[in-house]
Formats: sequence, structure tokens, C-alpha cells
Amino acid sequence: MERDVVAVDQSNAAVDIGTREGFQAWVSPHWPAMAHFAARLVGTVDREDVVQDALALAWRKRDRFDASRGSARSWLLALVADQARKSHRRAARRPRSVTLPDLDSGGQVECSVDVERAIRRLSVRQKLAVDLYYFLDLPVAEVAAVMGCSEGTAKSTLADARTRLHDYLGDEPQ
Repeated sequence: MERDVVAVDQSNAAVDIGTREGFQAWVSPHWPAMAHFAARLVGTVDREDVVQDALALAWRKRDRFDASRGSARSWLLALVADQARKSHRRAARRPRSVTLPDLDSGGQVECSVDVERAIRRLSVRQKLAVDLYYFLDLPVAEVAAVMGCSEGTAKSTLADARTRLHDYLGDEPQ
């Protein structure tokens, strides 16, 4: 097997990502962003599973990483996003219990709105863009790389998400 030697993003030192130590050194600077992004996409309970699945996939596909097509961070975050989508599909197939509101309190149901609930109402693609841009502070170019689209499409997706969030949240804080 031919070894893949790449530069670690945080320095110019080259590492052999074909070795365990080299791969670990290559991934380490991106671990916090991967964990934070996974938590945004699937919640803290399933975060570690998603990150571990993404890392296992990155290890298996490390020979496909091409630094000329994007950064290691973008590539790894794209793998996290892919594993989060798979996690959502698996969860959707599992039966869920439904909790009904307590109507014994005079029939009143609390109707407060919050930003997290509004973000959950966005499409998967819009939520992905919002999480990358606003919660991970990625520039639009990296958002586009993670999403696998052009910068214009990423900007349009963010604009659509902002419009929907404005519709959900309204002008007044609640």
C-alpha cells in the first residue's frame, strides 16, 4: 500500500496518514469541531457515535482525501454530516413514543418558541448550512465544501434558512 503523506492543517509538518499515529495527528486539530458539529446535528447523546463512525469512515477512505479539493477540516466535517444523516435515518425507522400535553391544567398548552426549536424545523440542508456557518463559524467557502455545492448555493441556502427562521420566530422575542 502506498503511503499518503499530507500536511497537518495547523502546521507545515507532513504526516503519514497511513499510520495510526499520523492519522491521529492529522485528525486531532479537527476533533473539537467534529464533536461540536455532531452535537448540533444529532444531539449530545448520539454525538460520540456519529463522530466515531465518521472517524472509522475517514480511516477506511483516507486514501481518497485530496488536499487540492479542500481542507482536511471540510472533508472530515462532510463525513460527520453524512454519518449524522445515516443516524437520523436509523432513528426514523425505530418506533417512538408520543408524549401528550397535560390537559389537566385547565387545557392550556405552553406555546413558547425558541431558536433551537425553530432550527429543528428547517430542512436538513438548511439546518446543515446554519450549523456550519453560525455555530462552527466556517466561511461560506468551507460550508459549500462540506455541503458539496457551490458557494452561491450555500449562500442561497443560508438566506432561505434565515427567511424561514424569521417566519418561525417573528419580529418579537418570545
